[in-house]
Amino acid sequence: MFMISKKKLHEIIEIAYESHKAEFEKLTRREKEVIQLWAAGKESKEIANMLNISKNTIDTHRKNIYKKTELKSMKDIVLFALAFDIL
Repeated sequence: MFMISKKKLHEIIEIAYESHKAEFEKLTRREKEVIQLWAAGKESKEIANMLNISKNTIDTHRKNIYKKTELKSMKDIVLFALAFDIL
């Protein structure tokens, strides 16, 4: 298991915040909701059920999130969510 100090994690989150402020502002309210649930480990189908929308709509939101933020991995999504206090 990989361990990281709280101080180092805070530094990483601060870097994520500073480097993605503009991208965060481009996201819609719904995309932010999807990120919150996605970063919390929810699957597309589960998110769709929670938000009363189709799985295809969730998949589209996820594609748009990747496009708008240029994030590349689930780890990046979680750091992004932590940086913007939506997780």
